[in-house]
Amino acid sequence: MVAWYRINFNLIRLENMGTLIAIILIVIWLLASQPNQKIKAKVRNLVKRNRLKTDIKREQKREEVRQTKSSQDQKSEVVNVSSSEHPDMYNAVSRDIQNQERDRIERAELLIKQAKLAIGKDTANPFDHSELLLTAIDFYKKSYLLINQDSCIQAIEGIQLEIDRRHQFQTLFRDATEKFYHKQFGSALTILFLAQQLYSPPQLTKTIAECEELAKAEKIYLQSLTEAKILSYAGEFRDAIVVIDLALVKFPRQDGEDLKVRLNRVVAAKEQLNLGKIEQRIGDTIAAKYHYCAAIHLLPDW
Repeated sequence: MVAWYRINFNLIRLENMGTLIAIILIVIWLLASQPNQKIKAKVRNLVKRNRLKTDIKREQKREEVRQTKSSQDQKSEVVNVSSSEHPDMYNAVSRDIQNQERDRIERAELLIKQAKLAIGKDTANPFDHSELLLTAIDFYKKSYLLINQDSCIQAIEGIQLEIDRRHQFQTLFRDATEKFYHKQFGSALTILFLAQQLYSPPQLTKTIAECEELAKAEKIYLQSLTEAKILSYAGEFRDAIVVIDLALVKFPRQDGEDLKVRLNRVVAAKEQLNLGKIEQRIGDTIAAKYHYCAAIHLLPDW
């Protein structure tokens, strides 16, 4: 890079050290000046390129602004029909929009009226099905799709709440009826009171009154049933059978009948056991074995 600045010191006859120092300083200055000039050139080129990039970006932004403004102007020309430039078209579009809006509102109001008519036809009887209420919900949903009124949503929520309460009431009454059928009047009465907290129709009131009377008889029966069980635990099976027989006469129920059957089998098994003991004492082991097997067979599965 500095080949053309080379100096053949062998050709130079130095007369003193001052001349040598001057030559060295000149060489150093020449070597330093060349890189600085190249660096300055590179800097000038870099500045030019940066300015060019800046100019390009500035022009791109200007073009984007021009395109955006042109697009907005085109949309404005399409959407905003000037009533002064195109009065007939503007009026026609305006009338069409107004007619569509009016028709949509009228259809929504008609659907709301139909929903209210369906609710009015409902008997409000909790034992009835909820078809009319479901129809009203359907009308309100269609109306909401047209006008998006919060009142439609509120009406739907209120109707759905009523439907849910009726279903809950019907479920409770059905469970109470099943208890009533099996003569479990105390349990049925508890469930009926829960249903009464939701609705209190005449049919429910009548059922509760009837159930209360039968629950009193059931209470006496349950006391007799408990007494019979206590006697059976003490081994007094015949006395337990007498108690349960009297209870079943006044209040027949399946669990009492089942207890009576088990007690009778225990008594029969006990008789076979005693017969087996007698046969065993007289030496008839075959007969004794037969009676023992019969006793085992008769014993109930408690």
